[in-house]
This record gives sequence, structure tokens and C-alpha cells, in this order.
Amino acid sequence: MTTSPLMAEFSQVLALLRNAVAHPATLPSLVPQFQELVWHSEMRFPNEPAQRATRDLAYDLEYYVPDPRRGAEDPLYFGEERAVAEIRSALRLMQTEEGV
Repeated sequence: MTTSPLMAEFSQVLALLRNAVAHPATLPSLVPQFQELVWHSEMRFPNEPAQRATRDLAYDLEYYVPDPRRGAEDPLYFGEERAVAEIRSALRLMQTEEGV
């Protein structure tokens, strides 16, 4: 028996990302929620560029680490400031493509 994927609305993704930008201290919990929505749910995107921006961001945020000491281990990892910048950039793409 297989379980069906979660259903998610693109608006949920936008709200989650806007919340992360408004409250960066919540990134450690919001990043995994966002990635779960993107990777493990059925979602209708307004168009292909918005889908690409969303999925690219989910991948890029794999390199976000909330602990700066851990981020210092490898230059690929980044912290809160860059995570917020990445999210803002993706939101601009998503909102432009969605017409929001």
C-alpha cells in the first residue's frame, strides 16, 4: 500500500518563504518545511519558471546551516544572511512569474 503525496498550494510556499524573510530566526524550522513541501507534495505551479525557481531554492537551501561553526567547515555552506538573500531573490522570480 502506498501513501499519496501531500497536496500543497503554491500560495503556501510563498507564505512560508515570506515568513522566513520576515523572521530569519525561524529559518532552522522553516527551511525543512519548505523543502518537504517542494519535494514531497503535489503542487500546481503557476508556470514553469516559478516551478524552477522554487525547486532551485529548495536545492540551494540544502547548503544552509544555522550553526555558523558548522558553516565554517566548508565554503559551500552558508548561514542566515545568505539564506535570506537567496529566498528574497527566489521570491522576486516567483512573484514576477506568478503576477503577484
